[in-house]
Amino acid sequence: MFLLRGIAVSLALFSVFYGCLSALAVSGWHLLARLRNLQPQIFASLLLATRIFPLTIAAAITLLFVVPSFVLLEPRGVQEEVGWAPTILSACGLALLATGLILVIRAQVKTKRIVSSWLSNAHELDIGAPAPVFGVRRLIPPLTLAGVFRPRLLLAESSLFLLSPNELRLAIQHEVAHLRFRDNLKKLVLQFAWFPGMTNLERAWQQAAELAADDAAVSGGPKKRWIWQRLSLRYPGRFPGKCFPRSACN
Repeated sequence: MFLLRGIAVSLALFSVFYGCLSALAVSGWHLLARLRNLQPQIFASLLLATRIFPLTIAAAITLLFVVPSFVLLEPRGVQEEVGWAPTILSACGLALLATGLILVIRAQVKTKRIVSSWLSNAHELDIGAPAPVFGVRRLIPPLTLAGVFRPRLLLAESSLFLLSPNELRLAIQHEVAHLRFRDNLKKLVLQFAWFPGMTNLERAWQQAAELAADDAAVSGGPKKRWIWQRLSLRYPGRFPGKCFPRSACN
């Protein structure tokens, strides 16, 4: 009974902290719009920190303060029932954690299935990228970074004929920037940190992450920027390459 009461109290307070901090993040993240002139990667990091700080702070308070306080101060011999309010709140906390875990598993399974189908008709290319590159004959986005723990670059073979060597190099550098920034892992974290009303903040981070990858790809001179602008005009909406809105793909 002591253990169950401790779990219920911890989950109840976690849900209170998580809910209040998430409401603060949802209502206040627009203030960050004033900082858009910062370096793109810094701005993207600020948006990401705003998105995940409710879960991080709520979990830290629960694990570092609530649980130790309950273990040290709550008498073990008392058969005290948990009230209806803590019960409902603990159920909400458990539902939030379970939802996040389910979303992570579903995203990984679905992504793995789609990428496996693409790789079934692919062959590895040696183009000097920091991750394995596979040429895919299927109709897929021009260039996609797939995977979190074993990242792979999936290149539509049609891109080899449609893009000049400089354009292809820049497109690969864009995806390599996503790899270096660990954006696919960050998407998984966002899946786990699910909370209602966070869609606009997540979309803003995704756009900022794309701009950060753009900036990293074209750093080094105006010629690269000119090539990237030309590439974006030739294939509007396709570069940077998008596959599907899931955690393990960019």
